[in-house]
Amino acid sequence: MQRPRNGISLAPKYRIKVLEKVFRVLELFDDKAKELTATEIQGQLGLNKTSAFRVIKNLEEFGYLEKDPETLKYRLGIKIYYLGSLVQPYVSLRKVSRPLLQELNRRTQETVHLAVLNRGQSLYLEKLDGQKTIRVMTSIGAKLPAHCSGVGKVLLSGLSQEEVEEIIVARGLQRFTANTITEASQLKEELGRVRRQGYATDNEEIEIGLKCAAAPVFINGRLLAAVSVSVPKDRFDEQPESFVGMVKDAAQEISRMLGQMDPARRS
Repeated sequence: MQRPRNGISLAPKYRIKVLEKVFRVLELFDDKAKELTATEIQGQLGLNKTSAFRVIKNLEEFGYLEKDPETLKYRLGIKIYYLGSLVQPYVSLRKVSRPLLQELNRRTQETVHLAVLNRGQSLYLEKLDGQKTIRVMTSIGAKLPAHCSGVGKVLLSGLSQEEVEEIIVARGLQRFTANTITEASQLKEELGRVRRQGYATDNEEIEIGLKCAAAPVFINGRLLAAVSVSVPKDRFDEQPESFVGMVKDAAQEISRMLGQMDPARRS
């Protein structure tokens, strides 16, 4: 059985239960949960005490977790940072994009996101809160369904029809508002529109009262990430072309700078 290219599912014969436990422990840590006690880890994953203890102690031994001697809470260890620093092109993406996202945030005064596709979902790498917008319920490291957001639709537009279908089967098309796309045919039509026009919009599809515009970031011709600006409906509807234009400009500049840093382009 061939493994899906999106890495959404794995044939049962390839599954290693102890590795699943390890990965599930590591994925508990995010921007909202930077430190956790052993009891919290055990409870959130539904592991028995002995199993949780063994996994945690092994992760600590190899440097993937470290324990605060005062609070007795665990946090991600230096080994995670080291391995993360080796991941290209995402290191370059964050380095290059940060000042441009800050400029987009300054120009729009709205919430700005940078996201990539991870196992069929939108994974948020950066978030800059707006100065005058309603609070957008996202965070760095969080994952959200891809079919109902601007960044998600941009990221899905870079996939083949087969890959999109795999994600739909694995993740479904959950409804969040009356505007959420919940039919596969409608999503495919929307993704075709995104490819043709070079940007996506979120028409209150994940939260009523909130719209966004998103544009693709490319490296060496490959769609790598998506940039978006999230705006309350009333302000977005006053000047949609302006928000779309600013997002596209920022995404294109990030793509240009990534291209300059790409070693393959310099060789």
